[in-house]
Amino acid sequence: MNTDEVIHLIYDTVNRLGSQKALAFRMRISEQYLSDVLNRRREPGAMILKYFKLTRVISYLKEQ
Repeated sequence: MNTDEVIHLIYDTVNRLGSQKALAFRMRISEQYLSDVLNRRREPGAMILKYFKLTRVISYLKEQ
């Protein structure tokens, strides 16, 4: 799953719950932080990843 897919997952959840405020409350994060993630100003952090049971994995590939 890439960042775009995580943001899509967040938007789907916002739509299901009815508002960003409701989702931010459930995630125990600020509405502003959630808005920043949805607008790609910040990366999804620990509380967002925990809510969706996701783990961030960073990898590097050597060019051939």
